Amino acid sequence: RLLGDERGGLLGMAAILTTSATPNRTSPVLRGKWVLENFLGRRLEEAPADAGQLDDKAGEDRGKTLREELAEHRRNESCAVCHDCIDPIGFGLENFDAIGRFREKEAGRPVVATGELPGGHVFSGAAELRALLQERHETEFLTNVTRRLTSFALGRALQAPDEGLVREMLVVLAASGNRADSLIEGIVLSDAFRKQGKKFREKSQNCVSKGKKFPNLIDSLSLIRYKRVRLEAYCITCTRNITLPGSNSPIDPTVVRKRSSCRS
Repeated sequence: RLLGDERGGLLGMAAILTTSATPNRTSPVLRGKWVLENFLGRRLEEAPADAGQLDDKAGEDRGKTLREELAEHRRNESCAVCHDCIDPIGFGLENFDAIGRFREKEAGRPVVATGELPGGHVFSGAAELRALLQERHETEFLTNVTRRLTSFALGRALQAPDEGLVREMLVVLAASGNRADSLIEGIVLSDAFRKQGKKFREKSQNCVSKGKKFPNLIDSLSLIRYKRVRLEAYCITCTRNITLPGSNSPIDPTVVRKRSSCRS
């Protein structure tokens, strides 16, 4: 049982620690890369073809720590360019073994879990790493989360016209005290989300051909009630044709707001 807060948040989750390790040992390289890409949204270049890599027996099987093994690997200048940024972050998670179990010794010696974030901020262990990310890299983290969630909701990679939406959602986040539900609500109420896809265009054209206007009818109550992100709204007379994903029941028309501009 851990008495501290090493397990708090994503950095202490065994599933993430396992997927960012090799089958036989930990990998400060993979874990550092995971933090940079998934927390801060930074794009890292692929390793050179001749960079080489540590074998599966590196570390404890040879009576050394991975910190010592990687120090030798970084003597190659072409390797050091990337590893000097990646490895120090992964070292901070070395208290967790290859399947995420907490440990205090490696190769018979106490684990040294000191690391360094870009910018020279030094930390020791997962708890201090998490605190530094919150304190020093909050803007990068929130921007990355917003971009990824927006891309997921739209079902495509973000494009240049979407940058305005990302900036707008960051304002929404700040105004709500960085609440996730406010970000989700802001995305699903945006035009980029509601006016997308082939189904929307076909249904819109069908309503127009019948002399009907096509208002935006979804409100936040329906989003909260059904807790679904991908929900399309049509004209009030067409709600009988709308069903929620994974459900055979049509959407409740009482939660759909009818605008006065719709004459149906």
